[in-house]
Amino acid sequence: MKQVKNKFTGITIMFMLFVLLIPGSSAMAASTRTKALKAYSKFLASHESTFLKRMPTYGYFRQVNNENRESADSFLTVDLDKNGIPELVTYHVLGYKNSTFNVYTYKKGKIKRLKEILAPTYTAPTSWWGITVYACSKKHLHLSLMNGVGRDDYVYYISNGKLSKYAENDDHWYINENIYKVKGRKTTAAKYNKAVKGCVQKKSLVSNNSANRKNTLK
Repeated sequence: MKQVKNKFTGITIMFMLFVLLIPGSSAMAASTRTKALKAYSKFLASHESTFLKRMPTYGYFRQVNNENRESADSFLTVDLDKNGIPELVTYHVLGYKNSTFNVYTYKKGKIKRLKEILAPTYTAPTSWWGITVYACSKKHLHLSLMNGVGRDDYVYYISNGKLSKYAENDDHWYINENIYKVKGRKTTAAKYNKAVKGCVQKKSLVSNNSANRKNTLK
Protein backbone atom coordinates (compact mmCIF):
# COMPACT_ATOMS: atom_id res chain seq x y z
CA MET A 1 0.00 0.00 0.00
CA LYS A 2 2.83 2.36 0.88
CA GLN A 3 4.55 1.60 -2.44
CA VAL A 4 1.39 2.42 -4.36
CA LYS A 5 1.01 5.67 -2.41
CA ASN A 6 4.61 6.69 -3.17
CA LYS A 7 4.09 5.93 -6.85
CA PHE A 8 0.91 8.02 -6.91
CA THR A 9 2.71 10.90 -5.16
CA GLY A 10 5.53 10.76 -7.73
CA ILE A 11 3.09 10.87 -10.65
CA THR A 12 1.26 13.79 -9.03
CA ILE A 13 4.51 15.77 -8.63
CA MET A 14 5.53 15.10 -12.23
CA PHE A 15 2.11 16.24 -13.46
CA MET A 16 2.31 19.44 -11.41
CA LEU A 17 5.79 20.20 -12.76
CA PHE A 18 4.54 19.62 -16.30
CA VAL A 19 1.62 22.02 -15.78
CA LEU A 20 3.93 24.65 -14.27
CA LEU A 21 6.41 24.42 -17.15
CA ILE A 22 3.83 24.92 -19.92
CA PRO A 23 3.24 28.68 -19.29
CA GLY A 24 7.00 29.23 -19.10
CA SER A 25 7.70 27.54 -22.43
CA SER A 26 4.79 29.41 -24.06
CA ALA A 27 6.09 32.74 -22.76
CA MET A 28 9.58 31.93 -24.05
CA ALA A 29 8.21 31.10 -27.52
CA ALA A 30 6.20 34.34 -27.54
CA SER A 31 9.28 36.34 -26.54
CA THR A 32 11.38 34.71 -29.27
CA ARG A 33 8.60 35.34 -31.80
CA THR A 34 8.61 39.06 -30.94
CA LYS A 35 12.39 39.22 -31.30
CA ALA A 36 12.21 37.38 -34.63
CA LEU A 37 9.62 39.77 -36.06
CA LYS A 38 11.66 42.79 -34.98
CA ALA A 39 14.76 41.30 -36.59
CA TYR A 40 12.83 40.58 -39.81
CA SER A 41 11.51 44.14 -39.90
CA LYS A 42 15.01 45.57 -39.54
CA PHE A 43 16.37 43.18 -42.18
CA LEU A 44 13.62 44.05 -44.67
CA ALA A 45 14.13 47.78 -44.13
CA SER A 46 17.81 47.43 -44.99
CA HIS A 47 17.03 45.23 -48.02
CA GLU A 48 14.17 47.18 -49.58
CA SER A 49 14.23 46.80 -53.36
CA THR A 50 13.96 49.82 -55.65
CA PHE A 51 14.05 47.81 -58.89
CA LEU A 52 11.14 48.64 -61.19
CA LYS A 53 10.08 45.83 -63.49
CA ARG A 54 8.43 47.03 -66.69
CA MET A 55 6.23 45.11 -69.07
CA PRO A 56 7.53 44.63 -72.63
CA THR A 57 5.73 46.67 -75.27
CA TYR A 58 7.20 45.28 -78.48
CA GLY A 59 8.63 41.77 -78.73
CA TYR A 60 11.22 40.45 -76.30
CA PHE A 61 12.46 42.83 -73.65
CA ARG A 62 15.11 42.06 -71.08
CA GLN A 63 15.88 43.80 -67.82
CA VAL A 64 18.47 42.87 -65.26
CA ASN A 65 18.31 43.72 -61.57
CA ASN A 66 21.81 44.48 -60.27
CA GLU A 67 20.74 44.70 -56.64
CA ASN A 68 21.91 42.23 -54.02
CA ARG A 69 19.98 38.97 -54.47
CA GLU A 70 18.67 39.31 -50.92
CA SER A 71 16.95 42.61 -51.65
CA ALA A 72 13.21 42.11 -51.19
CA ASP A 73 10.45 43.36 -53.46
CA SER A 74 7.80 41.76 -51.22
CA PHE A 75 7.49 39.33 -48.32
CA LEU A 76 5.31 37.16 -46.12
CA THR A 77 5.77 35.20 -42.88
CA VAL A 78 4.71 31.63 -42.12
CA ASP A 79 5.58 29.19 -39.34
CA LEU A 80 6.91 26.41 -41.57
CA ASP A 81 8.23 24.24 -38.74
CA LYS A 82 5.24 24.96 -36.46
CA ASN A 83 7.36 25.90 -33.45
CA GLY A 84 5.59 29.20 -32.79
CA ILE A 85 8.30 31.31 -34.46
CA PRO A 86 7.54 32.29 -38.08
CA GLU A 87 9.91 32.09 -41.01
CA LEU A 88 10.39 34.98 -43.42
CA VAL A 89 9.85 34.52 -47.17
CA THR A 90 11.06 37.26 -49.53
CA TYR A 91 10.57 37.74 -53.26
CA HIS A 92 13.40 39.18 -55.36
CA VAL A 93 13.13 40.06 -59.04
CA LEU A 94 16.22 39.13 -61.04
CA GLY A 95 14.88 40.44 -64.32
CA TYR A 96 11.90 40.37 -66.64
CA LYS A 97 11.56 36.57 -66.73
CA ASN A 98 13.42 35.43 -63.64
CA SER A 99 12.97 35.77 -59.91
CA THR A 100 14.06 34.16 -56.68
CA PHE A 101 12.57 33.49 -53.27
CA ASN A 102 14.62 33.49 -50.10
CA VAL A 103 13.42 31.66 -47.00
CA TYR A 104 14.85 32.69 -43.63
CA THR A 105 14.48 31.42 -40.10
CA TYR A 106 15.34 32.98 -36.74
CA LYS A 107 17.69 30.88 -34.66
CA LYS A 108 19.84 31.70 -31.63
CA GLY A 109 19.18 35.41 -31.99
CA LYS A 110 20.15 35.57 -35.68
CA ILE A 111 18.46 35.45 -39.07
CA LYS A 112 19.59 32.44 -41.08
CA ARG A 113 18.81 31.86 -44.75
CA LEU A 114 17.54 28.33 -45.24
CA LYS A 115 17.27 28.31 -49.00
CA GLU A 116 17.07 30.32 -52.20
CA ILE A 117 14.38 29.10 -54.61
CA LEU A 118 14.87 30.11 -58.23
CA ALA A 119 11.67 30.57 -60.22
CA PRO A 120 10.64 32.11 -63.55
CA THR A 121 8.24 35.01 -63.16
CA TYR A 122 6.80 34.77 -66.68
CA THR A 123 5.21 38.14 -66.24
CA ALA A 124 3.43 38.43 -69.58
CA PRO A 125 0.15 40.24 -70.39
CA THR A 126 -1.82 36.97 -70.60
CA SER A 127 -3.95 35.29 -67.97
CA TRP A 128 -2.30 31.87 -68.33
CA TRP A 129 1.22 33.06 -67.51
CA GLY A 130 2.22 34.04 -64.01
CA ILE A 131 3.31 33.15 -60.52
CA THR A 132 1.35 32.70 -57.30
CA VAL A 133 2.86 32.53 -53.82
CA TYR A 134 1.03 32.15 -50.53
CA ALA A 135 1.07 30.57 -47.07
CA CYS A 136 -1.77 28.14 -46.34
CA SER A 137 -3.84 27.25 -43.29
CA LYS A 138 -1.63 24.17 -42.71
CA LYS A 139 1.43 26.44 -42.51
CA HIS A 140 2.97 25.44 -45.82
CA LEU A 141 4.53 27.70 -48.44
CA HIS A 142 2.87 27.32 -51.86
CA LEU A 143 4.57 28.31 -55.10
CA SER A 144 2.66 27.93 -58.39
CA LEU A 145 4.20 28.68 -61.79
CA MET A 146 2.29 28.91 -65.05
CA ASN A 147 4.18 29.33 -68.32
CA GLY A 148 1.76 28.78 -71.17
CA VAL A 149 2.66 25.11 -71.68
CA GLY A 150 2.11 23.83 -68.16
CA ARG A 151 1.77 24.49 -64.48
CA ASP A 152 4.07 23.54 -61.62
CA ASP A 153 2.78 23.52 -58.03
CA TYR A 154 5.27 23.21 -55.18
CA VAL A 155 4.42 22.97 -51.48
CA TYR A 156 7.24 23.58 -48.99
CA TYR A 157 7.66 22.88 -45.29
CA ILE A 158 10.53 22.50 -42.84
CA SER A 159 11.61 18.97 -41.96
CA ASN A 160 14.55 18.26 -39.65
CA GLY A 161 15.61 21.89 -39.85
CA LYS A 162 15.71 21.95 -43.65
CA LEU A 163 13.35 23.52 -46.16
CA SER A 164 11.96 20.65 -48.24
CA LYS A 165 9.22 19.99 -50.77
CA TYR A 166 6.22 18.51 -49.04
CA ALA A 167 4.30 17.95 -52.26
CA GLU A 168 4.55 18.84 -55.95
CA ASN A 169 2.50 18.56 -59.10
CA ASP A 170 4.09 19.04 -62.53
CA ASP A 171 1.26 19.47 -65.02
CA HIS A 172 2.56 19.33 -68.61
CA TRP A 173 -0.32 20.46 -70.81
CA TYR A 174 1.47 19.97 -74.13
CA ILE A 175 1.93 16.23 -73.55
CA ASN A 176 -1.11 15.80 -71.28
CA GLU A 177 0.91 14.43 -68.37
CA ASN A 178 0.88 15.01 -64.62
CA ILE A 179 3.66 14.01 -62.25
CA TYR A 180 2.69 13.94 -58.58
CA LYS A 181 5.06 13.69 -55.62
CA VAL A 182 4.66 13.70 -51.84
CA LYS A 183 7.81 14.08 -49.73
CA GLY A 184 10.00 13.38 -52.75
CA ARG A 185 8.27 10.17 -53.86
CA LYS A 186 6.10 9.75 -56.95
CA THR A 187 2.49 9.09 -56.10
CA THR A 188 -1.05 9.16 -57.45
CA ALA A 189 -3.33 12.13 -57.95
CA ALA A 190 -5.56 10.85 -55.13
CA LYS A 191 -2.69 10.69 -52.62
CA TYR A 192 -1.40 14.09 -53.72
CA ASN A 193 -4.83 15.63 -53.28
CA LYS A 194 -5.12 14.02 -49.85
CA ALA A 195 -1.74 15.51 -48.84
CA VAL A 196 -2.76 19.06 -49.81
CA LYS A 197 -6.36 18.77 -48.64
CA GLY A 198 -7.19 21.61 -46.29
CA CYS A 199 -4.45 23.87 -47.66
CA VAL A 200 -6.47 27.08 -47.78
CA GLN A 201 -4.72 30.30 -48.78
CA LYS A 202 -4.16 32.51 -45.72
CA LYS A 203 -1.32 34.92 -46.52
CA SER A 204 -0.05 36.44 -49.75
CA LEU A 205 3.06 38.47 -50.50
CA VAL A 206 2.89 42.15 -49.56
CA SER A 207 5.13 44.92 -50.84
CA ASN A 208 8.23 45.56 -48.77
CA ASN A 209 7.57 49.05 -47.45
CA SER A 210 7.46 50.64 -43.99
CA ALA A 211 3.65 50.54 -43.72
CA ASN A 212 3.42 46.82 -44.51
CA ARG A 213 6.32 45.98 -42.22
CA LYS A 214 4.61 47.83 -39.38
CA ASN A 215 1.19 46.24 -39.99
CA THR A 216 2.37 42.71 -40.78
CA LEU A 217 5.30 42.05 -38.49
CA LYS A 218 3.57 42.26 -35.14
